[in-house]
Amino acid sequence: MASCSNCGAERPATQAACPACGASSSKAELELSVPRRPEPPPPRARREAKADQEVSIDLAFDPRASFSSEPSAGSQSIVRSVARIESLAPADAFADARLLADYGEPPKHWLLSPFYAWRVMRRHRELKHALILRKAEAARASAEVEDAMVVLAERIRTTAEQQPTYAEALDELRRAEQVLSSRDRVLAAENEAETARLASVDGRLAKLESELAQAQAAERAAAAELVASQEALARTEAYLKRTDSELRAAQREGSGARE
Repeated sequence: MASCSNCGAERPATQAACPACGASSSKAELELSVPRRPEPPPPRARREAKADQEVSIDLAFDPRASFSSEPSAGSQSIVRSVARIESLAPADAFADARLLADYGEPPKHWLLSPFYAWRVMRRHRELKHALILRKAEAARASAEVEDAMVVLAERIRTTAEQQPTYAEALDELRRAEQVLSSRDRVLAAENEAETARLASVDGRLAKLESELAQAQAAERAAAAELVASQEALARTEAYLKRTDSELRAAQREGSGARE
């Protein structure tokens, strides 16, 4: 059953004129009403939309710091929100960890698994390097905080001594300082005694080293004298042998002349 293009009433497809309005149709209406599909946005618009959806998250932010620890009667909704945030803390930590890791979406096909594994390994190296730097920064910041606390305590101690509220704490602090000063004096005395013992040992070692040097010099002189004596003995023995041979030759010549 077709419809009239003029009034929209139904009419047979073979009928030339519409029975309702009398309008005639010169050709058969074969077109169907198909809903038009929306055109996809261009790639640049998609990237911009994705960039707009990215949210910067501060991992060091604590939501509980924004609320009071003792809420009033009119802040029940805030208390419920805090309880909900505390109940979802592990999930939020997991989501923050995923954002910090930046591994990307896992592959949906096994052929893409090596590329994803390579990306994860590269991010592991980067995160380990960043973790080392952050640990060093945390240690340095902790040392700076301790130094700043010491300086602050020294500055406000005079003002705090004038307040009776801090009298008991300051008394305990003075007793601790006295104990530390006495221990420092004992350690200083022990250090001085140890230094004196080391000085005496060094003196004895220097004396022994000088005696050792003298003994080594005497040993070298004795060794030189021994070498000279051995050379003289060798020369004397050679002279004796030559004299003995000459004497024997003379005796043989004398006995031959008598004969």
